[in-house]
Amino acid sequence: MKNNYLNVKLTCLILSSIFLLQSCKIYRKKTATTDEAIEFRRGVKVITSNDKTYKFKKLIKEDEQLFGLTKKNSKIAKELSHLISEDEPQKKGYVKINLSDDFIKEIHLINRFATATSYAVIINVAVISFWAILLTSL
Repeated sequence: MKNNYLNVKLTCLILSSIFLLQSCKIYRKKTATTDEAIEFRRGVKVITSNDKTYKFKKLIKEDEQLFGLTKKNSKIAKELSHLISEDEPQKKGYVKINLSDDFIKEIHLINRFATATSYAVIINVAVISFWAILLTSL
């Protein structure tokens, strides 16, 4: 009976770890230019001049102004509400945040390969652990 309880507890721990780690994104160490980030059209992490970090869905440039796209009700949108552009964003439910050149210190692009690899490793470890627990309890 005690062995069954430990198996259930370990299975719950593995499954909860999977759910928690699914939201993790890995960013490149190397900094990128604003032009590279605009062309990339995917997730970016912006470090500001006062060392705060903000993650945007993507960066866009309109009329020589740089904007970061983030969800309307996100923590970033609330924190940077004074920088939100009144123009309609490209996607519904998103807002454009005006990012000036003196506001940005570094830009890091999302590393899609490392993120996908980490998901695969996490899921494989979880499946193998689950089957090991299941087979040892029989």
